[in-house]
Order: sequence, then structure tokens, then C-alpha cells
Amino acid sequence: MKGKGKGPDFYGDIHILAKGFELGGKNYIPFGDRINGSGKLKGMLWPESMLSMTDIKLPMGSARLNLQLKLKKIGGSMKMKGTINAYQADRSAGATSKKPLMGGIDMLLAWGEGLPASGSVKLFDMSVFYNDSIMTLNGPITISRSMLSTKSFNIIHDIDTKIKLSGRLELGNQNRFTGNLAVDNFEINPKESSNIQLPESLIGKADISISNLNLLGFPFEKANMKADLKKGVLLLSGINCSGDYGSLKGQAEFAKKRKGRFDVNIDLRNKGLENFFSAIYSNKFLIDGYLRLKGHIHGTTNNINGDLAFSASDGHILKSSLMARLFGALNFYKIIKSRNLDLAEKRFSYNKIFSSFDIKNNLMVFDDFYLDSNSLQFSAVGNYNIESKIIDSTIGVQPLETLDWAVSAIPVIGWVLTGEDKKLIVISFNATGDINKPEIDLAPSNTLSQPVSETLIRILDLPERLIDKSEKIIPGLKK
Repeated sequence: MKGKGKGPDFYGDIHILAKGFELGGKNYIPFGDRINGSGKLKGMLWPESMLSMTDIKLPMGSARLNLQLKLKKIGGSMKMKGTINAYQADRSAGATSKKPLMGGIDMLLAWGEGLPASGSVKLFDMSVFYNDSIMTLNGPITISRSMLSTKSFNIIHDIDTKIKLSGRLELGNQNRFTGNLAVDNFEINPKESSNIQLPESLIGKADISISNLNLLGFPFEKANMKADLKKGVLLLSGINCSGDYGSLKGQAEFAKKRKGRFDVNIDLRNKGLENFFSAIYSNKFLIDGYLRLKGHIHGTTNNINGDLAFSASDGHILKSSLMARLFGALNFYKIIKSRNLDLAEKRFSYNKIFSSFDIKNNLMVFDDFYLDSNSLQFSAVGNYNIESKIIDSTIGVQPLETLDWAVSAIPVIGWVLTGEDKKLIVISFNATGDINKPEIDLAPSNTLSQPVSETLIRILDLPERLIDKSEKIIPGLKK
């Protein structure tokens, strides 16, 4: 500082040299060189002290921030306008990326003795680092002592998610927010819901509207809900999601270091099921056609309960290691005319698929799975663990061929049924183990319990009387 003075008055030039600055408890360093600024200074020592700094220019690389500051015994004011170009000083081990603080600001604050500041702040494309991600902030904020309010404040999170916020925030030992949020392109990921960052110092209530929502793997064009945040726990109630591929209604709860909880009714169609199949099957289970999944699920993201009904029609199963291994065990290419069928690479056409599921602690139990195609019918009973991806199922396969040599073409047969005018073959298998590489074994009829046998036949809609004639087709086969 360099200047002159006379009596109580003084004035001069000020030179500011700094490696960085502190904001919100974080240290920041300017991109490029250190801060090397200058400005004008004047003041008064008595009868009432006063200090004024004007035309302070603070360059930060290519950015420049202009600052004016006036301090009095009973208050003061500050005006800041320009651009900031700095990054957070992260000296932790292994830190490589720079956490930015960069963008435009126009701020005017004034305060009195013992009173919080009032004024306004407007941000222009201000990039900040928060909760391990970058957010871009735009819009005005009005400050009235301990109250912050805005009519339209925009946030872009990780480039894709856009948030428009309106409401007010009361600052104190327990900060309180009330307002509205309009969000575009938002995802609540089941794998990351336990890592959600929710400040325990904030209490909040908001009405939320979302476009392009992916909720726990289910995509929706629009959604509405009420949010209630308290002590680090976020409750979403009155959830109403809808779109071209279905609907979801209910509630969900999220907390730091705890799996997300939910209780929802779903009605999903076609592409709305893609993520559902990926979640329960681990690998891509590609199926097309008219698909529908309807029911009620509840629990946590790693402990699912509920009941579901799945149906599909007029489509293809494009890839399935389960079915590929099943056909391999059946040696089915000798029966059907489209030889060399490889379901691991090609697609298999179907007419209808139906199954209901009772889910308890991630275990999906089914006793009415049915698949119909022009070449065969499937029926199945058993269970599948969503978390471990383990299947334990008995499958009945009924080829719809009428060839007399079909029986001799199959090396081993679980059971065979015959009708009056044509032969029908029903072969049973056990499918166990990892759904991506299951063990497929033939299951002779004498190893199946009567309820399982009756269920498989019932699903396939075969008359029970045909079972009695199975021994006549293959000598030595016993029921």
C-alpha cells in the first residue's frame, strides 16, 4: 500500500499479491499465475473510522474480478463483479483432477452493526465442485439477512441433468428450504442409491416435477412427487410416473450409507422393461415383442419383495445362454426343421410367454411359466434369486412335431406322451446354477414329485390320461 494523509484522512494505491483465497472453508488457487491486483484506497481515522477500497482489479489467468469494499464502524458494503477462474487446492494423496470454481458473478451486499448481510447475487455459468461432481449455476439469489430466495435458479449437474429451482432457504443451526424443483434428465440408480449425499443440517420440503426420469432402472417421460428431507433422510411420497412405456406409483426413501427403500405399483411395457431384465439377469437378456410387467414391489434395492405378472407376445428371444444350453442338452436340431439352431447367437421366435412371480427376500418363485412357439411349448416351475443370479427350476419341453422318428432322434428322454392321432413328446429338465451358465440335466419322470409333474402338464394343457400311455412308447420307462 502506498499513499498520503492529512489529519484523519488518508488515500493512496493498494497492491494485492496472493497465492489464492478461501471461500466456504475451501482454499482456491487461480489458474495460471497468482492473484496480482491493484486499486484505490481512502479512509478516515476519526471522528468515525471508515475505509473504502475502489477500482480493485483482481486478475485470475484470463478472468478478472472487480471489487469495491466500504467498511464503517456500524456496517459496510461490498460490490463484486466479473469472472472467477480458480480451482480447489486439493493436497490429498493421489489427487489429480482440478476441482473448478469458475464463471461470472455480480454481487452487491450491505450490512449493519450486528446484522447479517442483505443484497443480491447473480451467477453466470458458475462451475463449482460439489459431492464429487461438477455443477454449473445460473440465476439470481436475493439475500435478506438470514433468508435466501430465488424465483428461478438453474443448475446443470454432470452436463446432463438440469434443475430449475424456486423457493427460499432460511439459514440457521438447522437450515430450512421450501420451494419447487423442475428437473430434466434425472436418474436414481439402485447401485448408487446407498451413496446418495444428503446434508443432515438441512430440512426441506419441495414439490418436484421431473421430465425424462430413470427411477431404479425404469424410464419415464414425466413424474411428479413430494420431497421431505429431514436429518439426512429423503422421503419421496406421492410418486406418480408415466410415459409411453408404462407407469409407476408409490413412495421411496433414501439415506446416506443405507440402501434405498421403496413401495411401488408398476405397469411397464416394451422398452420400459429393458433395464428390469438387465437388473435381474446381470447380462443383457434381449427379448422383443409386446412385453408387459405389472405388479407390486417393495423393500430395499438389495432386498426385493412383492408379486409380478409378466406377459409377452409375437416376438423373439435374441440371446439366452439358458435356452442355448437347454437346446444343446435336448439335441433339438434333429427334431425341428430349422437345423443348427444356436440361441446363443441367433434369435428364437415365440408366440406367447406368461408367468407370475411371488418375490420374497430377492427369491422369485414361479409355478406357471409358459412359452408357446410354432416349434415347441415350454412350461417351468422353480425359483430364481435376483441377487445371486442362481436358478433352480424344472422345465417341461413339448415339441410340436408329428414325425414318427422324433422319439428315436432323442438320445435320452425324460418322459414321452402320445395322443390318439399324433405323437406328442414332453421332455423334462432340471436347470440349476448361475443363470448365465446353468447346468441342464434331464429329469426322468420318476424323479419328479407328483405336484411338479401335474403342474408342468397343466401349464402345457395336456390331458392327464396321456401320461398313462408313456410306457408304451419307450419300453422300460416307468412313471
